[in-house]
Amino acid sequence: MRKLVAIGAVAVLAILAGCAEKGTTVTMSLKELNDDFDYELNNATFYYHSFFKSLDPGDTLIIKDEIAEKRVSGNYTLLLFTSLPNGGLYFDGNLTDFNAGDSIEVTVHIEKDIFERQNAGQTWTFEMEVLKEGWDFEQHTTKALPPDTIKHI
Repeated sequence: MRKLVAIGAVAVLAILAGCAEKGTTVTMSLKELNDDFDYELNNATFYYHSFFKSLDPGDTLIIKDEIAEKRVSGNYTLLLFTSLPNGGLYFDGNLTDFNAGDSIEVTVHIEKDIFERQNAGQTWTFEMEVLKEGWDFEQHTTKALPPDTIKHI
């Protein structure tokens, strides 16, 4: 009987572990990610909501693109991508192994941040879907991505 209970408990844990898996993995170019972004602004209730139309908190996003240009400034590298020529991502450090023409993948995760800010004497509520690795959850602002989020393909 104990053996049967133990097997049942293991089976339940295995099922629950599968259900606890968060999110899906989605691959997009930087342009597709840009086009997927949307927001709602309500001046009456002082509420700003930014979100991705096809991504949810807990999802893994793989940005698959080609580097169009690399700009190094101090301890940061800005990579511009061919799918969105005026759009790019900042990374910590000088990414010496990455150059124009390289095909890359950047792996990040979608998370939600909800916070309040004072603006023109009003308290605004911000609900934002963000790239977890590129977001400072204490300051509620963007930050450079860590270099381990990018790889050659």
